[in-house]
Amino acid sequence: MKITPSLCFALASLLAILACARSARADRDIVYAARYYLPPGSSETSHFHLYRINPDGSGKTQITFGDADDENPRWSPDGRKILFIRTDQLAASAACIVNAHGSGLATLPGSGQDGRLADCRWSPNGRSALLTWDNSATLVNLASRQERRLTNATAAYWSPDSKKCYIASTQGADRILDCATGKSSDVKVQTYGMPFDGQKVVWLDSQALAGIGSKLDSGDVFLTTFDIKGKIIRKTLCQWPHSKAAPYLG
Repeated sequence: MKITPSLCFALASLLAILACARSARADRDIVYAARYYLPPGSSETSHFHLYRINPDGSGKTQITFGDADDENPRWSPDGRKILFIRTDQLAASAACIVNAHGSGLATLPGSGQDGRLADCRWSPNGRSALLTWDNSATLVNLASRQERRLTNATAAYWSPDSKKCYIASTQGADRILDCATGKSSDVKVQTYGMPFDGQKVVWLDSQALAGIGSKLDSGDVFLTTFDIKGKIIRKTLCQWPHSKAAPYLG
């Protein structure tokens, strides 16, 4: 190939464009799901799809298309991909990943189970995804596409280092899963003799968590911090109206 001044200029321009290109970032771009209704009399059916938009409301771009409903979008930690729930016309739900600009749509393993996919979450390091169903969860390694099914799980939360998951259950004890080995240990946190509500939990660091507990006789609500073995570190009475449901941590 003959190197000409015009070719050099074209290559330099391409390199400049690539250098300025940036992936979408959760702190800069907004991704949301919306269903825009069709004009009256239309024979077509509208669906929920994903859209990107700038924080100032400009630059709206549609990301997903088709006859399925796409909801619950979540940015990957590096801002390059979006994890979301897709529900088809037969009400079958699956977890999907798409690139920030709409290319590379893929369905994750572990989808297509019985029941409704309630939630999907990235691991903090972006290497795995956690899918939560009605009473089970699936841990998916995104590189190998291997999956691990977790039974008796109504909610699950990643530790900040992505090494553990807090698995909440309505039957029996909650547990903490070692994501590398697949082994789990029960966590029995007692608040004034009443079981702790694992549906309302956040990790403080890799060794401690916080959540909401309550007394059935008085309705008092407590913010409780505890370690990964269930030992209570601190319990604080919250000023919360007894007539209202206990708050969720988020």
